[in-house]
Amino acid sequence: MLQEELVESAVKGMLNVLKACNEAKVKRVVVVSSRNSMQGYKSLENKLWLIVDVRDIAETFLLAYEKPEAEGRYICTAHAIRARDLIDKLKICNHLLLKLVVYLIGSLTEGVEDDKVSSDKLLRFLGWSYRPLE
Repeated sequence: MLQEELVESAVKGMLNVLKACNEAKVKRVVVVSSRNSMQGYKSLENKLWLIVDVRDIAETFLLAYEKPEAEGRYICTAHAIRARDLIDKLKICNHLLLKLVVYLIGSLTEGVEDDKVSSDKLLRFLGWSYRPLE
């Protein structure tokens, strides 16, 4: 399938969902997307990994659905970390090959400007909080 076909299929599917919601008098719809779907995987190479606990994501779904003032787009990310630092935190870097891969990935990300992505709106307007990385 070509990318245009995938996008067209996704748009048609979303329109069908929204139409059904409208007919059923649904008051609020929460649509979730990945940043990768907008920018593609290659645009994230050599940059920070943006990490959020899946339980925190579930809480944002509920906040966005239940709070009447929730409207517009919200970014849900808690931690920005480079691959090398993440592996160090996970303490799984015992195998020589894995150490080499981590070193290579880490060296690719050094000196690259960090993305300016923030969950500030989610934190301020919906009262969201997230779990620590550890």
